[in-house]
Amino acid sequence: MVVNKDNQILVVKEKGNPRYSVPEGGINRGELKMSAAVRELYEELKVSARRAEYLGRFERQRAFQYVYKIEAPGSPRPDPKEILD
Repeated sequence: MVVNKDNQILVVKEKGNPRYSVPEGGINRGELKMSAAVRELYEELKVSARRAEYLGRFERQRAFQYVYKIEAPGSPRPDPKEILD
């Protein structure tokens, strides 16, 4: 979950998904979960994390989802190969 200085949550529309959601992505083998969250944020939105806080995990469609609150200064610049809006 990406939060700006006004506590607004960033949502995106990914290619192949008709709904808006928080940015997400996969974890590479050997990669720490928080590192994966920070990497995916930069890959998809060209935003660098200032601070990340682990909020918890839940199971969705037989897979675990790890949730972090990430403070990221600047404006997102979506990668058009992954993000539609």
